[in-house]
Amino acid sequence: MMAAVAAADEANPNTDGPSTEGEKSEEVPGMAEWKDTYESYLSNWHAESAEARKKALETRVKIEKQREEEAKKGSDSVKAQKAAQKAQEKKERDAQRLKEELEGKAAAAAKAGQAQASADREQKVKEAWEMIKAAGEGEVKEVTTDARGATAEDFAGGQALPPGQSRPPVKQVS
Repeated sequence: MMAAVAAADEANPNTDGPSTEGEKSEEVPGMAEWKDTYESYLSNWHAESAEARKKALETRVKIEKQREEEAKKGSDSVKAQKAAQKAQEKKERDAQRLKEELEGKAAAAAKAGQAQASADREQKVKEAWEMIKAAGEGEVKEVTTDARGATAEDFAGGQALPPGQSRPPVKQVS
């Protein structure tokens, strides 16, 4: 059978496919340098990708910086607006105060407030003197300390007397 195949190969020399006989294959040009070529291309690709990564990083940093600057400008403008608004409000208040002072309202209001405070102080001083006089004459005037009156703590501490009791007058020794 082998003889038949060999005869067929000799008859048709353009056959594609392996020969069954121990024929030597021909060398392909550039086949010996394929590994060097591959490694050369691979090193070029690595270099290009490293350069591309470097450029991408630089671009990313640049964009982040721009965004930070824009955000800072935005916050600065907001702060500037608030400061301008506060300055405007202060200017309006000062103008209103000046207008009231010129009209005399501020002076009258201040005097009325001082007069009321002075009257309250005088009333308290009078009450204090009346209590001192009453204590000196032997009379004890009942005075509540605040809106809730005397508490159990006041009675226990001797600060207040229960209703219906009185203290003997204090005799001063000269």
